Amino acid sequence: MADKELAGKVALVTGASRNIGRAIALQLAAGGAAVGVNARNAKEDADKVVQEVKQAGGQAETFMADIVDPKAVNAMVEGVVKKFGRLDFLILNASVRKETAFMDMSFEEWKSLLSITLDGSFHCVKASLPHMIKAGGGAIVTLRRAGPDEHAPRGRSLGASRRLRGSDGTARGTRRDRHAHPLPVRARRTDGERPADLRGWRATAILGMRAEG
Repeated sequence: MADKELAGKVALVTGASRNIGRAIALQLAAGGAAVGVNARNAKEDADKVVQEVKQAGGQAETFMADIVDPKAVNAMVEGVVKKFGRLDFLILNASVRKETAFMDMSFEEWKSLLSITLDGSFHCVKASLPHMIKAGGGAIVTLRRAGPDEHAPRGRSLGASRRLRGSDGTARGTRRDRHAHPLPVRARRTDGERPADLRGWRATAILGMRAEG
């Protein structure tokens, strides 16, 4: 990107070591934002994303955390703020991909899915929002993939690879709550984009601020 429309801003992307999370992190960095690259286990992959950003002249740092753990999330967010001085954007991308026939899915698997897509989103928003308020505003982006009935093989549940509609409720609750503060906190849902789909997008388009192009 020729211009740096997000210069001076800081973004945290969960699940950013691979695929769509990686693509978003790279686009935000290309737009001038400093990026916190989160991963739960894939530190080597996360470090590669950070190196890609730095080699392109951007700023990024790896922040390992399981977003299901509120203490780990708090430490991650505090680490981002300590490293870059602020937090403006939170991209909730972390999820689990597992194709399981619904009849074969155990309750433990179901709870694991919900703990990441719902509880994890709650912890991240809860930890990030005070810093966004302090910064004067920001954007919270929830990624919800296409619904499980759209692309799943017959009889399969792809719910573990999709951000559930419940995370949209977190976003809506944030929008309602932020009226207590005169701040432009945004929440945006994206449906079904793949890494290649983000090529040519302006970084602000990912944040729901402006049309791509």
